[in-house]
Amino acid sequence: MTDLEILPGAEPLSHRGGPIGVLVIHGFTGSPQSMDPIAQACIRAGHTVEMPRLPGHGTNVDDMLNTGWPDWSAHVEQVYLDLASRCDRVFVTGLSMGGALTLWLASRHNTIAGIAIVKSAGE
Repeated sequence: MTDLEILPGAEPLSHRGGPIGVLVIHGFTGSPQSMDPIAQACIRAGHTVEMPRLPGHGTNVDDMLNTGWPDWSAHVEQVYLDLASRCDRVFVTGLSMGGALTLWLASRHNTIAGIAIVKSAGE
């Protein structure tokens, strides 16, 4: 399995909605599927939603061997910048490591309108 063979349900999500954007970030070893209920709630509320699949995730665990923080942070920053260019305000939410990426983004971009960190039940 290569990085191009995405597991069913692990696909990224992009939804064009209203002027409010929401960036939804999954956690380490996870995939967008784990955050889909939040993304779907934001879509139902009329928001523009981006839920990327982090590099090396949602495929084969071996694909993670050559990825790390620099790859994940660069990817979410690019998705954020693209979303911010299309929306009036952007909110960011993340689960576990996605929460760490959320905090990292907020420390770099004071234009983020708000953040929400999701803690998994086992943490």
